[in-house]
Amino acid sequence: MNIGIIGGSDGLGKTLIYHLKDEFNVAFSGRDHNKGMKVANETNTTYYQSNTELASDSDIVIVSVPIHYTNDVIKKFPATQNIALAQKIKSTVYGGLRLLMYSTKAYTAQEKLTYLNEFVISLNMLKAQIKLSYKYAYITLQNYNAWNSLIASICNMLNKLI
Repeated sequence: MNIGIIGGSDGLGKTLIYHLKDEFNVAFSGRDHNKGMKVANETNTTYYQSNTELASDSDIVIVSVPIHYTNDVIKKFPATQNIALAQKIKSTVYGGLRLLMYSTKAYTAQEKLTYLNEFVISLNMLKAQIKLSYKYAYITLQNYNAWNSLIASICNMLNKLI
């Protein structure tokens, strides 16, 4: 299986290369061509200068760029089910985290409860999106079970708070 990592020359993307390269055919792209070539030599992987070429040669594309660039990178690709689902999961996770942060800053118990209830709804949406990811084979059964376990643990903690 060919895995492409957009933003693989540094940080999390580079870490993913090291974790995936022994089991998969990994290629990556990055902003800095010199750094990309250096990482490709270090990891014995392929560096692409073009995100579009990388994506077209990959079975799975992982976008590992700073969060403020993620939407711009994803918008450059045609709308496909897996990109759209990844974008939806990302926005659900960040929306949920935002609600959780708001709940910690709430002044009244009722306001805090409102945010926490909305967070539970967000978690249930995430659960449905993960189920779709598994249904369309974007993630493995092991990943599906891990996500479900984490979401269930968070829901259980929230139920104790609410």
